[in-house]
Amino acid sequence: MSHPTDHELDAFLGRGLSGAALVELDGHLAGCGPCRARLESRARVETSSAWLRREIEQAPRREHLSDEAVRALAEGRPAAVAGEHVRNCAMCRSEVEDLRAFITAQASARLPRTRWYALAAALLVAAFLPFGWRLWQKPALPPEYRAILEQATRSGRLEIPQEIAALHRKPELLLGAPEKPAAFGLRQPLGEAVPGGQPVFVWESLSGASAYTVSVYDEQFRKVMESPELSGTEWRPDQALTAGHIYSWTVTAQVNGDRVRVPVPPAPEAKFAVLSASEAGRLAEARRRYPEQHLLLASLFARVGVVSEARKELAADGSELARRLESSLP
Repeated sequence: MSHPTDHELDAFLGRGLSGAALVELDGHLAGCGPCRARLESRARVETSSAWLRREIEQAPRREHLSDEAVRALAEGRPAAVAGEHVRNCAMCRSEVEDLRAFITAQASARLPRTRWYALAAALLVAAFLPFGWRLWQKPALPPEYRAILEQATRSGRLEIPQEIAALHRKPELLLGAPEKPAAFGLRQPLGEAVPGGQPVFVWESLSGASAYTVSVYDEQFRKVMESPELSGTEWRPDQALTAGHIYSWTVTAQVNGDRVRVPVPPAPEAKFAVLSASEAGRLAEARRRYPEQHLLLASLFARVGVVSEARKELAADGSELARRLESSLP
């Protein structure tokens, strides 16, 4: 897809997209750094505005003395209730004292009414201090996510589902056939799950190749999708594969009139699985809500077998724990 508009990013943040659109946009954000930066910037602005509005609305409102009461106290006239207030309010007490000093120097002068500006400034500071502190805090994690993160931290490992681990097969041993190195390699998706039905297929270039063709097969090795002839080394299909299914894929290169296909035995098949819509939506929502919780996101991706995205999140974290967790992935 093309780069999302600001309106689409706002809809993503506000949960205003359909499930399919959410998954598609999340897939784009996973591979587009500039768009992720735009999303995080808009998320911070949206969150900051909401917090500031809430803090101002909830700020305690305290009644202060009227100008008449301040003047009465400054001139020494009795004002019992006002006097009690002044003893407990430093702002009003200061105004009374200032006005009293001014009256002494110039009895006919009136004090400019600047206290409302001071009050507004004080309220703004009172509202901003807790807001500023919260701005630096990450959103609190629900108990389920805290438990997942704590488990990864304690064990120092990220586990992937057995059915995804089974997609990693060793090369076959063919009797009497010498093992030959592959002409070129496939990069992704390999032995993992993908969060959407339109994954980006990536492979290495082959010297002298004029075109490449990608073929996708179901578990019965029936061809379900094929690309046109491509000059580059990546392809994203226009149609979606079925969620919850396992597929394999090959790339055929045209070199000087010959066709070179990979993988071929004894190399294992290049297999991958497509996540269910519910799992993909859950991951997209977690990434939207906790974009800076890289260890958590890596754990969530690994738990459903999206290994490449787990590696990206661990690389973004960059900690020693992240490096240890990365080494546990297949």
